[in-house]
Amino acid sequence: MQAMRATHALFIRIPDALKSEDKKRKIDIDILKRQQDELRATLYEAGVQIIELPILEKSAKDKDKDPASSILVGDLVIVIRGIALLTRPKKEPNAERMKQIATTLRGLTWAVHETPKEENGNKCVLEGGDVLFTGREIFVGIRKGATNVEGAMVLARTFRDFPVITLFMNDKNHPLRHHLSMVNDKVIAVGTSKEAQSLLERVEREASFRYKRITVDDEAAVGCLNVNDRLLFRSDTKDAKYNILQGSGIELWGMDVTELAKAGTPFSRHCVLIDADAGNGRSSAYNSLTRSVTKSIKTTLSLGSKPTNGTTHVNGASVKNGDALQVQTNGASSSGYGTTDGASPSSVQEGNGTTIVTSVHVHQ
Repeated sequence: MQAMRATHALFIRIPDALKSEDKKRKIDIDILKRQQDELRATLYEAGVQIIELPILEKSAKDKDKDPASSILVGDLVIVIRGIALLTRPKKEPNAERMKQIATTLRGLTWAVHETPKEENGNKCVLEGGDVLFTGREIFVGIRKGATNVEGAMVLARTFRDFPVITLFMNDKNHPLRHHLSMVNDKVIAVGTSKEAQSLLERVEREASFRYKRITVDDEAAVGCLNVNDRLLFRSDTKDAKYNILQGSGIELWGMDVTELAKAGTPFSRHCVLIDADAGNGRSSAYNSLTRSVTKSIKTTLSLGSKPTNGTTHVNGASVKNGDALQVQTNGASSSGYGTTDGASPSSVQEGNGTTIVTSVHVHQ
């Protein structure tokens, strides 16, 4: 069994207000933030360094709340074995946000590609929630109003080393990973709905490899996240099928993600896992940059109250002057601006969890 490894996880910081796209499901922002914090902390305990993209500034005229889907970074980019593909959802994402993601991933992957607007003269639509990577091949759900055949063609061209299999869906309201999820590279979790069972039949018929299955009675509990020999799953539902994996060599970590699920299901869409060591040598250059910039930041990052309970680590940076850089400490947290030439950061805010330096100039 291949281990599903990750060195980093990418998140989008939750703003103080979001517009629910389902008027019947009101989102409690405070609980949403707490659950995102718990997800980040759980991944950190699993050995994953956390990168959090800051809230985008709005103009004085723009008073509309961001849609809940705006924090689903897993819909905006797909990262597989050192290659990143910026997607193209039907609802065009914020251009500045996509630029942030691309800049950050250039420090963690060896190639960043972008889904074009058109393929063979037809509009491209590709959403990360419709893409399921098993570790050996890629399934992509094709559904009305979301990922289309043209998007799947771009996916196949980008990840040439893996078979890409299209699964046509009847459910236009939920992405593929709502119905199917990877427990590990040989076991698929699947729901009991007609749609889920139909998708599984096609997987078993068209896949290049054989998979075992775990059938989950509560469709909301299908989504799970395997990282570094840990399986994160929903403990806030009545279905506890994942407990049958006790003693299988994988740690089971149940989580309450009720509010995260209201913003978007499955909860794995709230983050993007990255294995920086899969970058075919890029990681060695990245680690060298990390050591160099970390040393400079330690001596120049002047905080109102310096973190005292951990070493500062640079999580990601492009070598180009002026690119975004994220920094994480083992405890205290800050966000602000900094340079490596002796200047101090501005607008520093302390908190718990992830440290963000939104702009660090790397002088060469």
